[in-house]
Amino acid sequence: MTTICIRQPGYLPNIGFFKKIQSSDVFVYLDDAQYAIRSWDNRNKIRNANKISWLTVPVIHPYHKKLDDIEISYTKNWVTNHVNLIETSYSHAPYFNNYWNEIKSILEKKFKRLIEEEKYQRILEIIDNENKKIPKSATKEKIIDSINEDFKIVEKTIKKLSKDELVELSKLLEIVLYRGRFRMKAEDATKDNLINKIVIEKKNKPLESPRDALTISPEEILSLFGDIKEKG
Repeated sequence: MTTICIRQPGYLPNIGFFKKIQSSDVFVYLDDAQYAIRSWDNRNKIRNANKISWLTVPVIHPYHKKLDDIEISYTKNWVTNHVNLIETSYSHAPYFNNYWNEIKSILEKKFKRLIEEEKYQRILEIIDNENKKIPKSATKEKIIDSINEDFKIVEKTIKKLSKDELVELSKLLEIVLYRGRFRMKAEDATKDNLINKIVIEKKNKPLESPRDALTISPEEILSLFGDIKEKG
């Protein structure tokens, strides 16, 4: 029997969230559900001395949007507040020092969206790219060049990856693998099979979206910025 669990993401989930993942044969990360205001999607609570404190990630215009479309607001310094509250409340707890530095580094990264951005960053790390910041003053042509230059799957880079990195990358890119007519897990594929599949499906396709490796033409990108006026 195959055990399948489905769960929406949440901010700083409790141990039960990870227990569900551990107990599942298949875990579905439901990240495109409707965002719910005053839910656990972007907040959680912790014990602070003798009271309960809420930790809330402020978001921008969240109404009638899906979770993976919600953007984070940084108009207030909420990250420092969350870090200080967690340190004050749990610094003397067992095993705190074993995990805190890694958790703190995640909290201090300025992710653009409530979810998915970490997945996007991990893809860029594996393919040996950095998430380049494009200045607001950049022209449309400069934006296109930046996307085409930086967010690509390059064959020579893929061939240098370890088997574990290839497995992780194939999952992040949602590569579907088959043995004959049947789907198989990435872990069961050979290294050469993973390389070939990733390269064939994603080679030289810009990772413009946090969710997928997409084929985007210059015309499609330009269309996002309004009408195009011919020069001359």
